[in-house]
Amino acid sequence: MLSRNLVKRMYVATTEEETRVLDMNVLAESRLAELAKQKNGTSAGGFVAGLSAERIEVRPEGEIPEDVQGTEPDPVMSSAQVSEEAQKILEQAAVEAQAKITDAQVEAARIRKDAQRQAEEEKVQILEQAKLQGYEEGYANAQAEAERVRRDYAEKERQLEEHYQ
Repeated sequence: MLSRNLVKRMYVATTEEETRVLDMNVLAESRLAELAKQKNGTSAGGFVAGLSAERIEVRPEGEIPEDVQGTEPDPVMSSAQVSEEAQKILEQAAVEAQAKITDAQVEAARIRKDAQRQAEEEKVQILEQAKLQGYEEGYANAQAEAERVRRDYAEKERQLEEHYQ
């Protein structure tokens, strides 16, 4: 059975001016772009609807706002003035850096001196302790030796008494 909706090209006669081609891809792309713009809230001009921006008052030129009155405006500086100001800042920074380096060197020297003094004090203390310990050990050894000699003489004396009796 043949479909009545089917139009066959060879049976239809049209001119190029009357011919209309429907490109669904282009229509779909344009529709998607419109939906994306609506979703992002942007309009055709690129503006976003719904921003809560601050209101800005426009004052006539020459009028000074109340919060700035009484202060002097900064004069426009020439490039030579800017260069001179930058040079002054660099010189000041160099002076401050040199002062910090000098302070650090003085502090390092003080720390070294304190460490040397502390090491010398510990050295003296250790030597005194070693000397005292040596005296004590020598005294103990001498006492032990004296006791041994006394026992030896006592033993010899006993033997001699036994021998002569």
